Amino acid sequence: MLKIIQISTDDCMNPDILSAVRQAGFDGIDIEFSKHFLDDAVWYDNSRRLQEVLERAELTAAQVHLPFYGIFVSSERYEEEMERKIRNALKSMSVLGIKWGAFHPMSSTNYGYDPKRAMYDNTEKLKKYLETAEQCNVGIAVENIPIFPDCPQYHFFTADPEDHIALVDGLQSDHIGICWDFGHANLMPYDKKQVLERLGERVKIVHIHNNFETYDLHLCPAIGSVDWQTLLPVLGGGHFSGPFSLEVKLARANEALWNDYLNFCGLAADKLMKFL
Repeated sequence: MLKIIQISTDDCMNPDILSAVRQAGFDGIDIEFSKHFLDDAVWYDNSRRLQEVLERAELTAAQVHLPFYGIFVSSERYEEEMERKIRNALKSMSVLGIKWGAFHPMSSTNYGYDPKRAMYDNTEKLKKYLETAEQCNVGIAVENIPIFPDCPQYHFFTADPEDHIALVDGLQSDHIGICWDFGHANLMPYDKKQVLERLGERVKIVHIHNNFETYDLHLCPAIGSVDWQTLLPVLGGGHFSGPFSLEVKLARANEALWNDYLNFCGLAADKLMKFL
């Protein structure tokens, strides 16, 4: 199983950052696309250049986070530029040899967060994305978005695991699955073990990070209250084989401590992977 960490395509072009990632024991990268990386005129050349840079650094491009609309943008919204970038991201995955990309579902914020409206809108959007995904032989993994404790009035779509399952199962494609975000789940009051068992092999990729059940902090998995010992053994029905991807905040405000924190994250991941 690959141990990877999410960084931006801009940071991927910095050899010092890639060297630090490799020295921290990571095998590869979970790619966060920078603003203009996926523009129509440059996405292919950018993808090939990124592939070459990662190969030189002896790192694998293993997973991506697909571009997404803002969390309060209502699910019926359609912006051609964003739609092109999502399609280009799926094509970029094919160039990079990446199987799965995480997808943020949208909520029906203009319709009182009505889950039926969100289900319809997300289904229609995903049907179109799946046309590209199937052509490129890549997959879309729909992420669980929580109800954030600091703003509980906003009932974001897929906070309810049954909505999440219904969306994915309704699309009836081998190219659709679930991205399980452990930090997001930790903000929810449901029985996490029970939910993971219910999701079973639908879970194709993960986002590993931690918090204290109040804010979505994206901390190193060693810091916070996620019950890793209970949850990781049941991931993917006990058969999870996707990358072990850390989605932690790596702000480089303090250069003197950045490498140490990265190394700490790598050591924490090593410990957690033993529970799988």
